[in-house]
Amino acid sequence: MSFVYRARRPFEPTKFHDFPQQAWPGVIRAKGHFWIATRPQWVREMSQAGASLGLR
Repeated sequence: MSFVYRARRPFEPTKFHDFPQQAWPGVIRAKGHFWIATRPQWVREMSQAGASLGLR
């Protein structure tokens, strides 16, 4: 099963900070671009595979 999250709004900074800290049961791999509300021109990439998480 796969899921695509698409939103035109940036993430709220404190909620996004807490998100990678939680367990993601059933998630094998995730990746994509994101931005946060306090820095709308600052776009980054997240990639997760197993226990490895990278934010660039």
